[in-house]
Amino acid sequence: MRAGEKERKREMPTTSFSILEISVLRQLIVLVILAGTSSARNAAEGAVEDKVRIMLGSCNKVERKQPFWELIIGRRPDAWVWMGDNVYADTKRSSPNVLAQFIRVLRGEEPTGYESIMFEPSDLTRLRKMYEAQKAHPGYKELREKIPIYGTWDDHDYGINDGDYRYTLREESKQAFLDFLDVSKSDARRQRNGVYAAHDVRVGDREVKIVLLDNRYNKSPYCSWPFRSLCRGGEDFLGEEQWEWLEQTLAESRSDANIVVSGIQILTEHRWHGENWARFPKSRQRLLDVLLSSGAKNLILFSGDVHFAEVSRAVCQHGERADETRELLEMTSSGMTHSWGTGPLNGRILLALVMWIMPFRFQSIEGIFTGLNIAQIDFQWKKEEAEGMAVLKILDPAGNEHLMHQVPLTSSSHRHDAADAGWTCKPHRGDPLLVEVIASDTIIIGIVLVVPLACVFWVLKAVWRLLRGKPKRKTA
Repeated sequence: MRAGEKERKREMPTTSFSILEISVLRQLIVLVILAGTSSARNAAEGAVEDKVRIMLGSCNKVERKQPFWELIIGRRPDAWVWMGDNVYADTKRSSPNVLAQFIRVLRGEEPTGYESIMFEPSDLTRLRKMYEAQKAHPGYKELREKIPIYGTWDDHDYGINDGDYRYTLREESKQAFLDFLDVSKSDARRQRNGVYAAHDVRVGDREVKIVLLDNRYNKSPYCSWPFRSLCRGGEDFLGEEQWEWLEQTLAESRSDANIVVSGIQILTEHRWHGENWARFPKSRQRLLDVLLSSGAKNLILFSGDVHFAEVSRAVCQHGERADETRELLEMTSSGMTHSWGTGPLNGRILLALVMWIMPFRFQSIEGIFTGLNIAQIDFQWKKEEAEGMAVLKILDPAGNEHLMHQVPLTSSSHRHDAADAGWTCKPHRGDPLLVEVIASDTIIIGIVLVVPLACVFWVLKAVWRLLRGKPKRKTA
């Protein structure tokens, strides 16, 4: 090798990397790539999210532990909505009083009817004390300071189990309820026949309307236990004043989405043993016609009352427009302080048996959640886009999620004549066969009536034998 070449070789720098240095270099490259991906995702999510969050619940006993307030505050909803039975002001009667009250009802001496047999109606003093105790609860007190609160009532905070327009303190009860919600004395509800109302929740450019129905103040007495044929046809939940208000409210709504809240379930059928809109079939059909023909965008239903959580889905078709199909979804959330899952074992067994036997085809395939629960719905839109997604879920006290469903949000209003009728809403799992309905009803009637009567018979028989005494044995 020449001397000049050797000199140039000595002058060239040599670069060498250890295995450790190569490993560190690779990790730095990966981190840079991940950081870029994360930044892109965060930027995309920032562009995606226009969000409105609303949380709802029902069936809350003041004297029991209330485990949800911290969870609700931590999730920072744009509104909290009471769906009924916000307090329990009526009280269960003792057995002797039940018999005496039953006789009074038979004689026509009780204006509230058979609803008062098992429960004693609340007086105004007890009702107001219940509301004051709830407002003084530390968790709820903090919620009131941070989050807008809206609500409607159901029977136990109305003042009487399964109550209707015959409740003698309904007007006084209404004023107490509005005081509980801190409604001003000049509010239109102070003069209305009921506590029904609508509220707009606006976040940025998005708006969600909350429509609260009152299914107590003007409700007709029940007539359909256990046969609908006993109804005369004019039974109603809302009253004409509220019907006109509802039609106008939904027809005039320009909100991006609309929540309709009922104290009792709307879609479910074949539950004559409980409270639901199917107890008054014509009233239920009228409600479905109003909802589907109103033009209100992205309607989603919520309800309480039953002490478990459930999602119901209906596929609706118009009789004269066979190509027009709509789907309604209803989320039921009930049991903030007590539920079937936290009750006695015999109750849990009975509920499981009923759910297994009865053809509840509106119920989603996931079934029900029987623990303590509240509901959450997040409305999400992409920036400057009309379409989005509503995410509904049930939360337990630990924040675990159950019965999650997604509903696409569209810009279509589906607006028709407000009086447009003829919608048929069927269960998303198909109609049950008639034989299924008859068989399941027969079994439930047997469980509810025959079994208790058989137990009474055997008890009376045992008492009769005891009173007669044992026969004397003959001596030889």
